Amino acid sequence: MGAIEKSIDKTDDIQLLHHKTHTLAGTMATYGFEAIADRAKEMELIVQEFIENTEQSFPFSELGALLENMEKAAIVASYRKFSETNSITVSLAPTQTYSLKSKIVYLVDDDDDFIKKIEIQISNFGYNIFSFSTLEEFDKALAKQEPGVVIMDVKFGKKNNSGIDHISQINSKRDQPLNTIFITGGNDLSTRLDAVRAHGNAFFTKPVLVEQLVDALDKLTHQIQTDPFRIVIVDDSVEQSSFTALVLQQAGMETKEVNGPLELLTVLAEYPADLILMDLYMPDCTGLELSQVIRQIDTYINIPIVFLSHEKDLGQKLSALSLGGDDFLSKPVKAWHLVSAISNRVIRGRTIRKFAETDGLTGLLNHSKVTERFEIELSRAKREEANLSFVMLDLDFFKRVNDNYGHPTGDRVLKSLANLLKTRLRNYDVALVVMAVRNLLLFYQIQR
Repeated sequence: MGAIEKSIDKTDDIQLLHHKTHTLAGTMATYGFEAIADRAKEMELIVQEFIENTEQSFPFSELGALLENMEKAAIVASYRKFSETNSITVSLAPTQTYSLKSKIVYLVDDDDDFIKKIEIQISNFGYNIFSFSTLEEFDKALAKQEPGVVIMDVKFGKKNNSGIDHISQINSKRDQPLNTIFITGGNDLSTRLDAVRAHGNAFFTKPVLVEQLVDALDKLTHQIQTDPFRIVIVDDSVEQSSFTALVLQQAGMETKEVNGPLELLTVLAEYPADLILMDLYMPDCTGLELSQVIRQIDTYINIPIVFLSHEKDLGQKLSALSLGGDDFLSKPVKAWHLVSAISNRVIRGRTIRKFAETDGLTGLLNHSKVTERFEIELSRAKREEANLSFVMLDLDFFKRVNDNYGHPTGDRVLKSLANLLKTRLRNYDVALVVMAVRNLLLFYQIQR
């Protein structure tokens, strides 16, 4: 009996050694000590091989040699400066920089009829429009006051890209490019490419849909409040997950740490994650296994999964991507690289989700999301014993607007009302639109 207990104790010790070498490899890679991380990874693999084949003698000599190499690497590393890990403050996530000037829009176009039409329509959404029919007039106004956005025609006179060239010259002398929306009658790739090279933010072809133009203005002037990115970090190492969370938090993101992989589904059920940042190797289950579980649940099938690991084997990386992963970041990863990679994935994911969940005209949640969001908020209100208000707005005589002025005018009325709701409601209020009854808008409030 004593011999069996002793065998069990040895097995536990070996399992503990395997876990510690795995943690050491990941932690050293996180902080940029690649030489130490490589030795620790070799130790982990040797111990793993012994666990899988216990008939062989324990590899004391191999592990001892690696420990000596690790000690030498640690001495060399002690002379390194910690500039990379001490300077992790980065800010690449979207921020809100609203100011009064952001509501000022300069419209530059030599088509007087187009100017009059756009002026009236855009001003209905709360923007102050100043129009100029020549580039010289625009330059004089720009010297006196900078607008939030410039809407620039691509072509003036006989020169095809004169508007783009003019903005390009202005931006070449500035530290921060002007927020610019280009408008043109054509749609060729070369013109679009020139607009991008001139730091254009959006590109529309005539006839312009005002609703889309206003959406672009709202985004460029931060009229639409953007929630912080919500990142779930799955890592069995508390130290590593805390370090990663600190980097992302300093970039303006919200984080949720999950150190027990089997707890992930419970967390996701209550925390609306924009992205899952996951370690590849964990004791209870691997990241590959966990990603397959997530992808089998329809609710989470579109959440981006990014693996963060010291793994260098290309085959393992490709396997991770083929089993549900969207990206693979190898440790050590610089803070700016981590934030940039996460931000790009979240922005793309939110954009795709927005098209799937919102009404194309009003930008409010569509019918398919109404029931789902309401059930979530109702459950939350019950759980937190909070008040939940549900309000229905019906536009009286809306049919007369469509009959007398046409459906495009009716669409602008709905868009204007939706814009009013989005800008006047609080961040945690939700506005919905029912597609079947386009003149009926709903929104609910959580009283806090």
